[in-house]
Amino acid sequence: MNTTGTATSRDRTAREVAARMAAAAAAWLDALDPAQRAVASGGAPSPDAESDAERRRWFYTPTDHGGLTLGAQRPGQQRLAHQLVASGLSTAGYVTVATIIGLDNVLDQVEGWSVDWGRERGRDPGLYYLRVFGEPGGTAPWGWRFGGHHVSLNNLVVDGMVRSGGPDGRRRRAGLRVRRR
Repeated sequence: MNTTGTATSRDRTAREVAARMAAAAAAWLDALDPAQRAVASGGAPSPDAESDAERRRWFYTPTDHGGLTLGAQRPGQQRLAHQLVASGLSTAGYVTVATIIGLDNVLDQVEGWSVDWGRERGRDPGLYYLRVFGEPGGTAPWGWRFGGHHVSLNNLVVDGMVRSGGPDGRRRRAGLRVRRR
């Protein structure tokens, strides 16, 4: 069995996905104003768990995930945010994420428009958060996190390769897969 060819193909895919992620992350960050960028940016990933705690935390509940919300972005910025989210997912994976976001509207209606968690709207598709850690691209570690109600994506790029892509480091759950082109 030729495992070298498989590893080489896997490495090539991880580099291609990391390059797409870096380009999408840089485009999104470049579109933000300075105040938005301050909220959207975090420190570079670190092997030290304490200094890297913010990047490593994750939720899938409707709570503050840290980062810039979709609702705090202009439409063009939202499009770039979605391009970053889609950059590491299969088409089915991205459709799943986009559908989950949209279903907050349906859930709001099913709950009688009455959920109140101390904010103007209880179920809010604008309350999905995106943050980039470190500088996208190059060989220095960097990553990004996107999350909200029932969505938690956390990608780590090291040496120009995607090394992990989810709260548990796996990519092959619920159709959320590395896209191969």
